[in-house]
Amino acid sequence: LDIKNSPGSIEMMIGECTIKERTSGRFNSTKELVDAHLNGDKQASEIWFRSVYLLACALSSFINILDPEVILLGGGISQAGDALMDPLHRFMDRVEWRPEGHAVPIKFATLGNRAGALGAARYAMLHSHVSM
Repeated sequence: LDIKNSPGSIEMMIGECTIKERTSGRFNSTKELVDAHLNGDKQASEIWFRSVYLLACALSSFINILDPEVILLGGGISQAGDALMDPLHRFMDRVEWRPEGHAVPIKFATLGNRAGALGAARYAMLHSHVSM
């Protein structure tokens, strides 16, 4: 996957695959960036908050287009825990359009990185027309 062919994608904004570019080579992983942010590194915090803000903008667009009941975040970014959710909720307060004050809940997927694979396997089992 050449992420450069997906300008504006969530991976470009906050994905592990762009961490070196977003941090000018300072960090090799999102975990390193988040740890530095949590340890008071001002530059790391600025980079982290910019990434989370862009995620909030993307999620807000999804909400406007799809009108979901809930948004589940999975993958490696979910390992950031409150370091992600606290600023994400603050940014969503600023960017999400909330008719009648309704905010779409954002939660972590309980299956983490395995959610997509398990969902695909379950779908295949339920919709397979192969008889044994």
